[in-house]
Formats: sequence, C-alpha cells, structure tokens
Amino acid sequence: AKEFQQELEKEGQTINMCGVGAHHQNGTAERTIRTVSEAARSTMIHAALHWPEGIKIDLWPFALDYVTYIWNKMPSMKTNLAPSEVVSGTRLNVGLLRGAHVWGCPCYVLKGRNC
Repeated sequence: AKEFQQELEKEGQTINMCGVGAHHQNGTAERTIRTVSEAARSTMIHAALHWPEGIKIDLWPFALDYVTYIWNKMPSMKTNLAPSEVVSGTRLNVGLLRGAHVWGCPCYVLKGRNC
C-alpha cells in the first residue's frame, strides 16, 4: 500500500476515502446505475408480458448488458454526445442504434439450402 501511495503522490493524485454504503458521495455514478437497473427491469417486464414462455429471471444479466450498451450509445440531450463518445473522443455511427431490436423478442435464423 505504501508503494501505491508513493506512486499516487509522484503523479499528483490523491485518494479520498468514503464510508461504507455512502452512496451520496458519488451521485452521478449512483444515478446512472439506478437508471440502467430500472431500464433493464422494465425491459424484462416488457418481454415477459409479450413472450412469457421465453423470458426467465436467468436472463437478467443479458438484459442489463443490452441496456448498458444502449445507454453508452445514447447521446445526452445537453451535450449531444454519448458516454462512449466522451470517453473515446470519437463520434459514433448512428446506425448502431437504428439497428437495435427490442430486447427479448423472438427471432428466427433462416438457414440457406447449403447449410
């Protein structure tokens, strides 16, 4: 731990400790986690209402991954930039969101005659 602290000091960085369960100390991250979790829950409920035989609670990680993907590609109304654009510094292809499908809907793979 001393080596880590020395490296931080060398780079001019500091560590701020927070109490266990102190969610209020990083409000932006906590709000984003809540928003993504609620969207994943809504996505699963929507899919379960339309396709009850195919949607089980075991699919929660996939719903969360899908919603996180959409969240990272969705531009902010304030900056007109998506979170992934802010991090990478490059503009995204708008076609990524246009090609998105409703999560959990049934899909079919059509096999050609040569398959």
